[in-house]
Amino acid sequence: MAASVFIKSLIEPAMRKALAELCGCANFHQRKMPILWNGDGTGSFEFDAVSSDGRVIACLSTARTLNPGQRHKLMRDATFMWLVPHARRRILAVVETAVADALAAELHRGRLPPNTEIHIIRLAPEIRQELERFREAAVREVGGRWIPQSTNRIKLVARDRTSQAMTESERRKALGDWGEAKALELMNRSESGFANARDVNAQTHNHPFGDIYAERGSARFLIGVKTRCMYQKCGDLNPTYNVRKKGHDVASVARPYKADLGWVAIQVVPELQIFNAYFGTIAQIEDRGERFSIPMQPQHTPRYIRIGQENEFDPSIRLEWSNGGFPARNRQ
Repeated sequence: MAASVFIKSLIEPAMRKALAELCGCANFHQRKMPILWNGDGTGSFEFDAVSSDGRVIACLSTARTLNPGQRHKLMRDATFMWLVPHARRRILAVVETAVADALAAELHRGRLPPNTEIHIIRLAPEIRQELERFREAAVREVGGRWIPQSTNRIKLVARDRTSQAMTESERRKALGDWGEAKALELMNRSESGFANARDVNAQTHNHPFGDIYAERGSARFLIGVKTRCMYQKCGDLNPTYNVRKKGHDVASVARPYKADLGWVAIQVVPELQIFNAYFGTIAQIEDRGERFSIPMQPQHTPRYIRIGQENEFDPSIRLEWSNGGFPARNRQ
């Protein structure tokens, strides 16, 4: 009983507050929501955190490790979230990296509903310390042996990981490398409409302009991949992605492939571990008077071919890749 009161009175409110900031929602509350099986039923389930409009649902866990009982509970909760009609985002929010990693592995194995988001909530240091003290007391009360987390580990969890020592060039390279691998994976999906996609950098190191060769119908494309944080440091939408340099005859690079020039642009929100990916051609953006960059504003992206899902979740996206733009946008 004491454990339940402590978690619900101190930890869960802090997690809801952090989740609201992360998701850009006004607030979250514990709330019952209807669940439907194949569109039928009159059941309901009380979720730990639901946005005021009911579009974002989250289940919270303060587990230190993921034992079998906790694993099955979170898998059940994730299934119930999937059964809520009209929800747009479904989140498992945890406070430990090890628990998030274990859940991500379950998601990869297909044992969690697709598009379930997994987020680590960064508790304020003082609340984190209260949680650690409570855990220790609970273990000692039943005669168990308390093994504290290392001081460095606690500091790592408590602070914003964007402050870790990753230089700007390292951040950009990590994001770009992920984007190239993700674009290739997306184009190799059966539903993508592309065929014979391959990494041209594997054949020619640091291939000029192109990263991927792929075919779509009877057309061939040499494709450059451009991956950026969706928002600039100031919080505004990143409006254009540079795709070619002035004075470079990139058309000549595609001739050996008998291909046209194309591009994949990927918008990433590292804080949410989501992305949107689009395909287009150089001719397409030249026709729009943008010879050296890809317009990525809302009025432009519907004209491109989406590859992958809208706001697709990927647990391999790292918070360290953020440029701080998403938090800045939420403060505007």
